[in-house]
Amino acid sequence: MNMSMAVQQRPDDGRWRIDLRYGNKRIRRNSPENSKKGAEAYEALLRSRLARGLSIEPEEEKKSVITFREFGNYWHKTSVLVNNKPTTARAKRTHMDLHLFPLIGKKPLDEITRADIERIKTTKIGAGLSPKTVNNILSTLSMALNEALEQDYIEKTPKIRWLKHADQSFDFLNEDECGALVTGTSDVILRDMVLCAMRTGMRRGELLALEWASVDFHRNQITVERSYVEGNMNSTKNNRIRYIPMTLDLHSTLASRKKLRGYVFSHKVLVPERGIMANKWLYRLCDNIEMRRIGWHVLRHTFASHLVMKGIPIRAVQVLLGHSTVQMTERYAHLSPSTLQDAVSVLNQLENKEPPTEVNSIVGSSLLG
Repeated sequence: MNMSMAVQQRPDDGRWRIDLRYGNKRIRRNSPENSKKGAEAYEALLRSRLARGLSIEPEEEKKSVITFREFGNYWHKTSVLVNNKPTTARAKRTHMDLHLFPLIGKKPLDEITRADIERIKTTKIGAGLSPKTVNNILSTLSMALNEALEQDYIEKTPKIRWLKHADQSFDFLNEDECGALVTGTSDVILRDMVLCAMRTGMRRGELLALEWASVDFHRNQITVERSYVEGNMNSTKNNRIRYIPMTLDLHSTLASRKKLRGYVFSHKVLVPERGIMANKWLYRLCDNIEMRRIGWHVLRHTFASHLVMKGIPIRAVQVLLGHSTVQMTERYAHLSPSTLQDAVSVLNQLENKEPPTEVNSIVGSSLLG
């Protein structure tokens, strides 16, 4: 049966709609997601249902069988691409195409069970994926199912039990290595970028997106509000603006070549350097000074590690790094054993000393009950 479809935006109210002709029947529907991409995704969903002989009537549509693959594709186009950054959207696309669709893509949404989720975990761990990676895949599944729940495609979602995993180890530089890295190049842009990474903990994308307008020499701080990743200029990873004070050496280094506009760490005038080029710079520098090859994130770890080793509170480090939760920052806590020792050492002050009578009374009553 011949079928033609068109996506149109109504001039009267701006609504995106589907104008569908299937055989001799013409059907017009407003798109649930009022955008061109949303309408195109809705068109694809209707095309799939018609080809399978399923109903597209509004009252029956949600009760009919919709597979996880159908809904996943629809969700990705109408929600993920609209609300997520390109790198995040690409990761979710990969999770579905490579890991979820092959295992549960053909299952109706309302028939996905905890047993299916356990099968995904077992299969992926057996394929050599790390528990953290499997959890990331399950997170995409969870978000898709929660969206299906909100749109009334399903009445409940299966419970997901996350895999336990140890914090990933990380590398950081000691002070001698930091000095060797900064003094090991005659390229001023690279030298300053390395120093800034060590002194601020900025991500590679944030360094590449940094403009002179965001470097306030009067207030002695850098404003971090954008990130340049894979050719896309976006907000920072957690959509938060950070204000990072500059150290004396960073302040003087950047002030020596201050400009009114442009990107701070780019040999180009109007566009930032690409991340792959910045990686090559750093690898070449490591080779030249005969040091192990590191990535820019190691310099971020170096910033955080040195702060913690100097006794700076984890909460302060969290704010400087821009972590969304303090749990992410706590991976550095073990680097500050002296701080923990200082905390416990206050108990030594109680040795051979009788606490005041009031304290004895309170402690005694609490122990007794």
